[in-house]
Amino acid sequence: KPPVPGLPVYGPVTSLPGNDWYEPGKKAFTPAFEELPPLLRYADIRTFVVNSEFTVWETQAPSAEHFAMLHAMLDGPPPVALRTTPTPSPSPTSP
Repeated sequence: KPPVPGLPVYGPVTSLPGNDWYEPGKKAFTPAFEELPPLLRYADIRTFVVNSEFTVWETQAPSAEHFAMLHAMLDGPPPVALRTTPTPSPSPTSP
């Protein structure tokens, strides 16, 4: 069953660790895993721990960065007003 549309999978990854349990899955790739474009380096198999265990820093942050870059290339920056100075706090009222 494919992943839910619009939700990034836990991956892709730049490279696979050197643990023995990655080898059978790695050998199944044609072209070779290292020859694929970075965002296609993913497999939904249980031995690919780097693609099946969630971490924000290692898996979600790079995907978010790529999506942001693609968005900026296609549509320009999003229409968001960023506040550069803090809003003054309201003064307390006297009783």
